[in-house]
Amino acid sequence: MAIIIMKAFHSNRPPTPSKRGGAEHEGFVLLFTILISAIIMMIGLGIFSIATRETALSGGAVQAQYSFYAADGGVECALFAQSTSQITPRGSFSCGSGANGTANAPISIIGGSSPYAFDVMIDPVQMTCAHVTIFDTTNASGSARRVYSQGYNNCRLVNGAPTPVPGNLLVERDLDTTFQTGSATTP
Repeated sequence: MAIIIMKAFHSNRPPTPSKRGGAEHEGFVLLFTILISAIIMMIGLGIFSIATRETALSGGAVQAQYSFYAADGGVECALFAQSTSQITPRGSFSCGSGANGTANAPISIIGGSSPYAFDVMIDPVQMTCAHVTIFDTTNASGSARRVYSQGYNNCRLVNGAPTPVPGNLLVERDLDTTFQTGSATTP
């Protein structure tokens, strides 16, 4: 029975020519291949463009984070100096140890009275620094100290003082902190 079915489907007739074949459709496969290749290339270029922009954005975010940490380090340095009573007119102090356990150079306070200011290299490896300004104020709650710290992601030492380096990716982040240093007296 299987042999009979096979004979029914097998024929010795010559193939009939296709109605669609011929010279008018010879380059269709080549054109279709070029079209698909162009579409795939455009998708690849789009993905490359997005990846390039994302890389630049993430690099900027990292630099902004370095600047924020530098500003925070400046505030912490001022709070350390406050807690050890080192903030005095035209005085100098050290903020402890820097990166890799190296001691920071003494920090000189600029200004004979409030506001005081100083510059500090926060991380000599990443080259981050901060410019810190300290204001002494009095309000209804008593005396207060305002610490305004500007952190920079790209600094260098100029005449021994950390200085921001202008460039295409210099990022500044500011922190403004106020804390009470004394209580108000009641009559």
